[in-house]
Amino acid sequence: MNRRLKIVYVLDSAGTARAGGLVSGDRIIAGLREHHDVTSVGLNGDVKLPLLTLPGVDDLVRANSFAFARPDAQRLREVISGADVVHVQLPFFLGFSAVRIARALGVPVVTAHHVQPENVLAQASLRWPRLMRRVGGPWLCRLMNRAMVWSFHRHADLVICPSQLARDELRKAGLKAPTEVISNGAPDRFAPLPRREPGRFTVLSVGRLVPEKRHDLIIEAVAASKHARELRLVIAGKGPLQPRLEALAAESPAEVKLGFVSDDELLSLYQHADLYVHASEVELEGMAALEAMRCGCPALIADAPESATKQFAIDAWHLFTPGDAWELARRIDDCFEHRAQLEAMRETTLAFVHGYGLASIIARYEAVYQQVIDRYRLRQRLPAAAPPPPPPPKAIITPRT
Repeated sequence: MNRRLKIVYVLDSAGTARAGGLVSGDRIIAGLREHHDVTSVGLNGDVKLPLLTLPGVDDLVRANSFAFARPDAQRLREVISGADVVHVQLPFFLGFSAVRIARALGVPVVTAHHVQPENVLAQASLRWPRLMRRVGGPWLCRLMNRAMVWSFHRHADLVICPSQLARDELRKAGLKAPTEVISNGAPDRFAPLPRREPGRFTVLSVGRLVPEKRHDLIIEAVAASKHARELRLVIAGKGPLQPRLEALAAESPAEVKLGFVSDDELLSLYQHADLYVHASEVELEGMAALEAMRCGCPALIADAPESATKQFAIDAWHLFTPGDAWELARRIDDCFEHRAQLEAMRETTLAFVHGYGLASIIARYEAVYQQVIDRYRLRQRLPAAAPPPPPPPKAIITPRT
């Protein structure tokens, strides 16, 4: 693409958060800036907005490495008025305002789908477990998806979905707007080492410490392994379940390390781990599994209906029944007992995710932005449809006298 675009990227917590949709936004912004003028809007964006507090849930929001930005209509109008396209990452207060203002100013809008109702309800179950047991369920998830489509995505000129599962969810909820499936991708820094030094067999999992990620299942499976005392389990992340998971890990015969790590430490873990396990039952893509595989680490992935991460399983053997700690333990045993075969799988793993580099993802974003802009301008140039001609008058027949 030769033309330099003016892009406004609306993202509540750019630069500081660890949630997948926010990390993805940071990476996309950085990649687009190599060839385009990008203005980020949010708590830590180029246009800085104040924090929006929500009494009663602020602690849960912070525990999930997130924060809401308070919309400022005047500042949004100022920055959006000169844009070629506006990208809105999340369907929250700031996102609603940005979409509404962009539509009013006649600027094309792209939204992204990074929120699953199951994630929201899982967090709510930590605060109101009895209420969620009574009212939560598939029907409420369907209702929330419909509400998200009606209030947010239906106003977009294009909706970007990180997986086919994500697109299917929105279509089932009634979305009619055009969609594109574009992975979040992984930067080139996620790459294997030239040579791995042998060491203690390490099982790795990465993600926020929240119910739907099912780190409890991984701890149970490693503890149930026949080789538990020879295993090292590392769970990299933070979140509201950390004390509960630490108590569970303390009872394991395996060596278990759990908690937040820096970006450099995370990359080293991906490169040195023998096996990655993704037990999450709710995912719109699964960035951590993709990052691990881009480092050559073979992955066992839960075959969960509401998780798109199963698309990264290189074959059926690398899928396990969600919620089944015994089956996962047997798969871990097989990997431990056949380490030479597991090591040989590293090249196959790398080849499987070869097309998910961030550079190719940025090129897809550039292409769809330009398509949205071109379609929008074409619609603006087309003359308004002429009203249909009036029906011919009915013949009046005068009876003969």
